[in-house]
Amino acid sequence: MSSFGMRRRSGRISAYLVQQRINLDRARVRGLKLSASWQPGAAFSLDASLLFNDPTILHSAIAPELEGRQMAGVSRRVAIVSARWQASSDLSFRFRVRSLGRQFVADENTLRLGEAIVADVGADYAVTEHAELYLTAENLTDTTVATSRSSAGVNCIGAPRIVLCGVRLRW
Repeated sequence: MSSFGMRRRSGRISAYLVQQRINLDRARVRGLKLSASWQPGAAFSLDASLLFNDPTILHSAIAPELEGRQMAGVSRRVAIVSARWQASSDLSFRFRVRSLGRQFVADENTLRLGEAIVADVGADYAVTEHAELYLTAENLTDTTVATSRSSAGVNCIGAPRIVLCGVRLRW
């Protein structure tokens, strides 16, 4: 359950979102995942998966009006395609595209978030047996991904394009 409000303080308007988290007595999540992999050689692999979800609230003693509705924050459909190329024994490249289906913001199923397609790329370079350099660009196309929305129309959005680099150590 959520509510949105605005208040004026010292000439400035500030907005706030209040959400009450409740435990559901019973929920059912039925789904189907289809996946396929293809590896035409040792250096290249392609993976794809499609997930269909049916997350339904079956019983809530505290909020019986939610019964039969879709659980908030769960997409009914998620598709992912990823590829990996091992260019040499030390260097590899990754590419991934995720398609996120529409989902509801709140359990009342009144506010929906739109669909989004997000692409990520990355490269790894093994410096030694135990150290690896990496470079990753997440949300490569800087797609705006809504993560929350109020009934007043205020949207919260996910991270923009992020470029990460660093060292991974393993032993």
